[in-house]
Amino acid sequence: MTLIVDHDTVDVASRVRSMAEEYGISYTETPIDVLAEHLTRLSGDEVTELDSTQQLLIALRRAGSLDKFEAMKLQAAYLAEKKLAL
Repeated sequence: MTLIVDHDTVDVASRVRSMAEEYGISYTETPIDVLAEHLTRLSGDEVTELDSTQQLLIALRRAGSLDKFEAMKLQAAYLAEKKLAL
């Protein structure tokens, strides 16, 4: 699967939502997610809640709809887009 992020036509969050709808994928928190959150908190680090776009990226990756490179590229583009919006 070749993934092209076209910033001129659609924002990253919309593209991620569209992909999740296309593949019928939604985010479901797993016991490992809960454990990771607890371990992070216990280690003294701040636990930051993921927004719905980040959760969908995880779900798409877990389902095999995105490979590791595609997921990282979309995550980076999404975070850059969010930073520019501030």
